[in-house]
Amino acid sequence: MAVQKRLALTISPDYLDLLKKVAEYQKIPVSTMVMGLLEAQRPVVEAMLKAFEDIEAGGEKEKILNAFFADAFEGLGKSLRD
Repeated sequence: MAVQKRLALTISPDYLDLLKKVAEYQKIPVSTMVMGLLEAQRPVVEAMLKAFEDIEAGGEKEKILNAFFADAFEGLGKSLRD
């Protein structure tokens, strides 16, 4: 299993308050909730990386953007179903 890495993150006080309130409802630490939010976005971030790589390789931007949105939404839908 890979070792978890730490990341320094600065957010506005009002956003931190919002995160704390939501975490309280879920009865979990704020850091656990933020990890869950980030992990849920993994398909979008993976699709974004692919889009950047495809554009850098000289691909057609409009097609790449369409594929990005399709992949991102498909990935989110799959993660919601799982």
